[in-house]
This record gives sequence, C-alpha cells and structure tokens, in this order.
Amino acid sequence: MQRFFLLFLFSSALAQAAAPQPPSIIGRSWLVGDLTSGQTLAAQRADERIEPASLTKLMTAYVVFQAVREKKLSLDQQVRVSERAWRAAGSRMFIQPGRPVTADELIRGMVVQSGNDACIALAEAIAGAEKSSCRS
Repeated sequence: MQRFFLLFLFSSALAQAAAPQPPSIIGRSWLVGDLTSGQTLAAQRADERIEPASLTKLMTAYVVFQAVREKKLSLDQQVRVSERAWRAAGSRMFIQPGRPVTADELIRGMVVQSGNDACIALAEAIAGAEKSSCRS
C-alpha cells in the first residue's frame, strides 16, 4: 500500500511539473488557444473590451497588399498626402501634406514606424477616404 501511495505522489509531482505555466506577457488582455480544438490554454482578462491597437494597421496592410495584388495600387504609385493624413495623431511617419510619396514608402512607414499618417494616406489612396480608425 505504501508503494502505491509513493507512486501516486511521484506521478502527481511529475504531472504538475510537466504542466506548462502561462507565459509572462506585458499586456492588459491576452489569450492563447488551440485553434484545432478551440480550447483556451491560458488567458488574462480575455473578455475585456480594449482598442485593437496595431491590429488595425495589420488589417490595413492586408487590404493594401490585396489592392497591390489586384493591381488597384502599385508600389511605385505616387500618393498625395492629404491634410487629414498629415494631422493624424499618435505615432507618425512625418510625411508632409501635398507631397507625393510612393505607396512603397507609405507601406514601410505604416509597418515599420507604425505611422498613422501613412495608414490614412494609403486608405485614402485605395478607397478615397479613411472610414475607420487606423490609429493606435
């Protein structure tokens, strides 16, 4: 009986040691999940509503690259920077209003510098206007 108890304690200790610990993440809210099973593996305030931050820029980049793929925008295309894009708050690429900039330069400004001004200028070049926020 004593051997079974020790075996149980040993196997319980191994199971606890093998269980992964949640990652140390600097963020207000996060979730790690298994996409195959849909199971949440670890989370911190996953149901808290927060602004998407740079996720909006990633979605804008997706739309921009789709426009490039569909030949609605070319990387060497000159884009005129509007006053609205130039006045964008938050992180910026610091482009001047009225100055033509290539779409490629704006993409780099949006992705590398997280430029809200570049994001808005690209949205205006593709859709004619910026409807939703590119800011984060």
